[in-house]
Amino acid sequence: MGANTPGGFGAGWGDFYVGLGGTSRARFQDENFSDADAAAAFGLGFGDPIRNIGFEVTVNSYSTFEHQFFTRSGIDFHVHRQFLGDFSAAVGWENAITSGEPDAGESFYFVVSKWTSLREDPNKPFSALLVTGGLGNGRFRSQQNVDDDVETVNVFGSVALRVLAPLSLVADWTGQDLTAVASVAPFRNVSLLLLGGFADITGNTGDEGGARFVASISYGLSLRG
Repeated sequence: MGANTPGGFGAGWGDFYVGLGGTSRARFQDENFSDADAAAAFGLGFGDPIRNIGFEVTVNSYSTFEHQFFTRSGIDFHVHRQFLGDFSAAVGWENAITSGEPDAGESFYFVVSKWTSLREDPNKPFSALLVTGGLGNGRFRSQQNVDDDVETVNVFGSVALRVLAPLSLVADWTGQDLTAVASVAPFRNVSLLLLGGFADITGNTGDEGGARFVASISYGLSLRG
């Protein structure tokens, strides 16, 4: 759905996911291995977003290269509902509960996603498109407002195009800068996703180090019958 922003869809009852992501250089650091950073996350879904409301809880571990797992952590909440026409909307609260002084503070957001099938056969090239748009504060503010400590609301969004059955291309505006990645699902019947690309491409963050390589691996599992 996106590389660094939330989407309108989410997990429901019996859904579980886990992921590990990293960047070649943390923001505002020199380009060398000692400035690489990583984060891990796992989450659970509750409720039924099709008939009622879905509720997703994610536990994040930040700065895992410099610190032990979950010494800097945050818990996110994501409430979502699917509608007719392949729409889904969500409200969320990132870093609602924190420990160990994570790099980012709390953020609130509202987001809507629309899934569009471009071809009847999903295995054909360019078969689907997912468009997401939202409003948020906190980390979604412009870098200038973050630096000036100005509390505002800003827009974010992403566009994901399924190029081939296992491959999608994603452009993601975080509210501060552009991230572009490719995501690959290498196994048809296994919910394993590999993602790789570059963040802060346009340089709007004021980071003189330029674009940063980012990558992640994630796995999802549904315990429903």
